Amino acid sequence: MAYAPPSTPMPRFLSFTLAMLTLGASACYSERLAPPTFRYSCGGDGECGEGETCISGLCQVSCTLITAEEDCELGSQVSGYLACINGVCTSACDLGDDRCPSPQSCTEIPGLSEQLEAGLCIEDCTPDSCPAGEACLEGFCLQTCDPEAEESACDVGETCLEGVCVPESVVDPESGVPE
Repeated sequence: MAYAPPSTPMPRFLSFTLAMLTLGASACYSERLAPPTFRYSCGGDGECGEGETCISGLCQVSCTLITAEEDCELGSQVSGYLACINGVCTSACDLGDDRCPSPQSCTEIPGLSEQLEAGLCIEDCTPDSCPAGEACLEGFCLQTCDPEAEESACDVGETCLEGVCVPESVVDPESGVPE
C-alpha cells in the first residue's frame, strides 16, 4: 500500500504565510531613490539628466551668481540646492562626515555654514573654470566689477574691490582694504 500524506489545510496556510513574509521582508530592503541633488558620474553631457551638464565628471546643474535663484531653484523645497558656488548648484553636507562625490569636498563657508549648521559640496575653482562675468579668487568664483564705474554691479551688502565683488563686512571702511 502506497503512503499518502495527510491532506490538511495547515501546510497550504503555512506556505502562504512564508511566501508573504518573504515578500514583505524583501520590500523592506528595496533600494532608496537618490536625493534630487545627487550627482551621478558621467563621461559626457549625454549621460546626464535634463537640465544637467557633465562638469568635472559629475552630472551637475550649472549656474552663475546672477542667475542662481532661477538656475538652482533656490528656496524651493523640491530642488534641495542651497547656493550657486563656482558655477554649479550646491547642496549641504555634514562637515564631520564628508560624503560629497569626488572631486568635490565638504567645505565650510564662513557665514553660511553657521546658519546651515553644515558645509557645502564644492570643488575649488581654477582661473578658467568660472562662468562669464566671474573670476576665481582663493578657490571661489566671485562676480566681477569695475571699480571705476559710477554704479556698482555688486549686490547690496557688497563692494567692488580689485575687480571683484566682496562682502562689505570684510573691507575696512576707513582704508578700503580687506580686514
